Amino acid sequence: MKPPSTSRELGSGAGGSLLLRDVVRRAYIACYREDVSRLLSLLVSEGIAAEEGRAVYSEEEVTWSASIRCLLTHRAIWRRIVANDEMSLVVESDFVPVRGFGGLGVPVGWVERPGFAWLYPTGPSFYRLDGTGAAIGDAGGTVAYLLDGRVANALLDFATELLGSHDPATYRGWETEFRTYLRHGRGIPTYVPHRDYGEHGGAPNPEHFGRTRTPTSRSECLVGPLTFLPDYARGSRTRFLAVRLKWKLRGVACLALGRTLPPSSYRNTDDPRLLRFAIGRLLTPY
Repeated sequence: MKPPSTSRELGSGAGGSLLLRDVVRRAYIACYREDVSRLLSLLVSEGIAAEEGRAVYSEEEVTWSASIRCLLTHRAIWRRIVANDEMSLVVESDFVPVRGFGGLGVPVGWVERPGFAWLYPTGPSFYRLDGTGAAIGDAGGTVAYLLDGRVANALLDFATELLGSHDPATYRGWETEFRTYLRHGRGIPTYVPHRDYGEHGGAPNPEHFGRTRTPTSRSECLVGPLTFLPDYARGSRTRFLAVRLKWKLRGVACLALGRTLPPSSYRNTDDPRLLRFAIGRLLTPY
């Protein structure tokens, strides 16, 4: 992997000295037929080299479940990351970054070794903090995340195993499964940011309806204001603020119910930072 490659070079924690534009060598936008020119230009303007990761499906693959086709799109990007062996950013076409995205501090410490890091997590849970104050935990989603060639190679193995045991014509919530594979199957830590670096701005996936209690997901707390109004707002600032308020309140409820910070996590550590981390992330107007 091209430098920076060591834990010390990458270490920075939630508000670290290294910036995303310093660490990310290449960004890939996972897309199919969507127009991603605005997102592409935005990433480049933030000092991050970016390119499309546009899916190409065979005649058979086009008939597969949308969730599986999404996996194929990410799998193709993972292959490119393995080949280039660079610290990379992957974002989906409906990701809306916060302002000053490229100038944000790297949200993980990697003092142990490079791992997988969400920049936009869904349903985050915090297990412990590493030496830099970065959170290791659980989340779901593939809207925006950081990884290197080693992690991408592990995800390719995950995709191979899943596709070999699942009917691709049927729905599979793989976006909430790979985290366990990485952490427990491959010993790769998964990092959750203190606050989200952007938001899922698109419409919910119809396949999620009837299968999950939350058919779509928005950010519970953002680092700062978004760069542009998400599509789900349909041009209405009022609608946008209503959605943001709803999900902020949901974040408070998840903390109160022990989902963001599971009781077992707090019982198994004497680190006073963990509770402050979980509460403090919600104390933002964004």
